[in-house]
Amino acid sequence: MNDFVLEIKDLVKDFPGVRAVNDVSFNIKRNTVHCLVGENGAGKSTLIKILTGAYLRTSGEIFLNEKAYTANSPKEAGLLGISTLFQELNVVNPMGIRDITMSRRVVV
Repeated sequence: MNDFVLEIKDLVKDFPGVRAVNDVSFNIKRNTVHCLVGENGAGKSTLIKILTGAYLRTSGEIFLNEKAYTANSPKEAGLLGISTLFQELNVVNPMGIRDITMSRRVVV
């Protein structure tokens, strides 16, 4: 077993006339916390929507716990252990970093 809970390799998402995510690769180690930061239009939300099953990727690979990963809906992503904390925090129960790490979920 490797140290990575999530691996993203060469991820691309195209919409008609625009490439929203271009060749993104990164790994997330187990028991770590990461933030996704960038300018408006950088593709952050699109990347999160791919991980949570709201969008399908154009190309690239995603591995969750060393297994090929594709979610076809946010519900399916949740069942596989990937969920999202929305900007509108009133729609989720308060959760601290300890709660997140103890739940063994990937929260994006």
